[in-house]
Amino acid sequence: MHKQIPEQHLLHSESMNESEWLLHKKREKFKELMRKRRKNETPDQRQKRLNTMKQYAKHRRANETPQQRQKRLNQKNVYARQRRANESLDQRLKRLSKMNDYGKQRRASETPEQREERRRKQREMARRRHSQIPEERQRQRTVKRN
Repeated sequence: MHKQIPEQHLLHSESMNESEWLLHKKREKFKELMRKRRKNETPDQRQKRLNTMKQYAKHRRANETPQQRQKRLNQKNVYARQRRANESLDQRLKRLSKMNDYGKQRRASETPEQREERRRKQREMARRRHSQIPEERQRQRTVKRN
């Protein structure tokens, strides 16, 4: 017979038994401890932690299945779309100008071959766009968004 969690914690979850509740409390304490640790870490410690996380993420991505990859990318797109939908005008301007600066920087450092390739792709995309009727273009946009 499971002992139920203390009365004052019933709001959190009606079905949580004592062992689940203790595990939950342990996790909360651990999260709080990690928050404090991150708050007090030196810049070197922070960099080391971030590098470790990046390495871990890299290995995880390298070993994922095509389905997991698709799921991760779809989730990333959903988050990005939500973030863009909720951003203020100032945030949007900042993001777009940063993208513009990045594009300028990349174009400035490209080789003549890369430049020609980029221009060829642009011409090809423009040709495709102009050969479509407006309804097809609209349909293609809605498919890309979903």
